[in-house]
Order: sequence, then structure tokens, then C-alpha cells
Amino acid sequence: MRSFVSAIIGIAACSLVTSPSFATTYDFSDNIKTWDQTILIDGWFDGTANGNLIVGLSDISVFINGVAFSSNGSLFDSAWYGNSWHAGNGYASFDGTQNNFLFIDTNFPTYQVWNNYLVDVSNAFSGYIASGAGAYGPRTWNVYAVPEPTTFAVMGLALLGLMLVRYRNVTTLDQING
Repeated sequence: MRSFVSAIIGIAACSLVTSPSFATTYDFSDNIKTWDQTILIDGWFDGTANGNLIVGLSDISVFINGVAFSSNGSLFDSAWYGNSWHAGNGYASFDGTQNNFLFIDTNFPTYQVWNNYLVDVSNAFSGYIASGAGAYGPRTWNVYAVPEPTTFAVMGLALLGLMLVRYRNVTTLDQING
């Protein structure tokens, strides 16, 4: 039994050490209060953490008050540099103070026709600008990593190992007390 538990712990440790570095999925949300309503902006994207920034954004999905943008999951990102947009360079920040992104359903600025977009350039604008809803005022940006499936697998293996150790101890006590 002890060798079985050791094997489980060894497999879990190897999977943590040898797992390749992939982009992490991040959920984001924000409740913005305007004069007459509260607007919920939420969604997710994949990216790589780099200090306070999340770079290399992909697989972007956005919802405003629960309504999905067209092309969700394959929205494009751009960033504002100087006085123009640059495709594929958008980034988000964990605290929202350094956001610089345009999530849009076309490869902007190459193509100039779109249906949905969400802009947050923290240093240039004072809040979000989104299609069909106008400009939004001050906000509180919430972004957090979604646990990877391997994290749950390792936790499950650890729990299984603890249960087996507990079972072994109870079985040994029962045999001793006879």
C-alpha cells in the first residue's frame, strides 16, 4: 500500500514538473454603474502572465449584460500606440490600471468593418467604450486565472492518496483490536 501511495505522489510531482508552459485562461468581469443602469461586462481570454500584465491574448470572448459578441472565442485584439491601433498587440493587467486592448470581431485596423468591440486603454481613455452601449465611466476590473485541469487532477490524486492512507490506518487498527 505504501508503494502505491508513493507512486501516486511521484506521478503527481512529475506531472507538475514536466508539464509544458501553456497560456492560462483568465476570466474577467466588471460592473459599471451609469446614471440609470448597471452594465455587466464579462468574458475570458487566454494569455501569459508577465508581472502585472497578461500578454499574448487569444481565444477572446466578451459579453455585455449577458449578450455575446459575434465571433466569440475568436475575437481579435489590438493595442493603442501613439495615435493608431496595432493589430495583435493588446494586453490586459491584473489590476486594470495598465489595460491596453481593443477586442473586436474583425482584424482591425486591416479591416474597417465590424459589429462588436470593447476598448479599454487605461492611459488614454477614462473607461470602457463598447459597441451598442456607448462610453462607460469609472470601473473596477476583476481578472483571475481559471485553474487548469491538471491542477484538479493533482488535487484529486492527493486526496485519493490521503484516503488510502486513512483506510490503511483504520484497517490496521481493526486487525490489532481484533
